[in-house]
Amino acid sequence: MKQKKIDIFECFDKMDVDEDGEISKKEFIEVLLKDYTIPELTREWINMVFDAMDSNKTGFLSIGEMLMFIQG
Repeated sequence: MKQKKIDIFECFDKMDVDEDGEISKKEFIEVLLKDYTIPELTREWINMVFDAMDSNKTGFLSIGEMLMFIQG
């Protein structure tokens, strides 16, 4: 099975619905629930992932926070 590469910048832009340079929790949840059909993808799980990524606890994600989370 061939894996598809994900462009994190493209993903960020898609989630930044209002194009303000940040992703709100609402944007994050709505885009994931609307665009991805993964049975395990629940609102609770998405909330946990968002909170883990939001390192400065502002309620918004920057591209830097996303990159830091992915890079571990």
